[in-house]
Amino acid sequence: MENFYRMMRKKHHVLVTNEQPLGGKWNYDHSNRNKYKGEVPIPKPLNFSKDVSKLVSEIEKSEVKTFGAINAKKFPWPTNRKESRELLAYFCDNLLENFGDYQDALYSEHAYLFHSRLSFAMNSKMISPKEVVDVVITHFEKK
Repeated sequence: MENFYRMMRKKHHVLVTNEQPLGGKWNYDHSNRNKYKGEVPIPKPLNFSKDVSKLVSEIEKSEVKTFGAINAKKFPWPTNRKESRELLAYFCDNLLENFGDYQDALYSEHAYLFHSRLSFAMNSKMISPKEVVDVVITHFEKK
C-alpha cells in the first residue's frame, strides 16, 4: 500500500509540502494495528434510527437483488447530506483521535470502535471522499 498512499497523496496534495509527506512518513500502517484492550473509552456511535420499511418493501416488490440484512425499523445510517455532514463532524470531534491506533482492531463488545462509518454516505454520493479528507485535515490542523 506504500506506493498507493504515496501516489494518492502526491496526486491530490494531501498532507504534502514540497513533494514530501507532512510528518515525515507516507503512511502509518505499521502504527494502526493495535489491539483494543479497553484503555480508551469508546464513544457511543451516532445512529439515526429511521424506519425505512416502506423503502425496503418497494425494493422487495421490485425484485431487486440485494445482499446483507438491515433492521428496517431502526436504520442507523445517514440518509441525506445534512446527516452525512453531522456524522463526519461527530467522527472528527469524538473518534478521529483514536482512529489511527485502532483502525484495524476488532472488539466483540463494540461493532464500530473508532471508525467514521462514512462509507455508506460516500458510496451513495451524499458526501465526497475529498470533502471528508478536507474536513479531517482542517480538524487536525485546528487541534
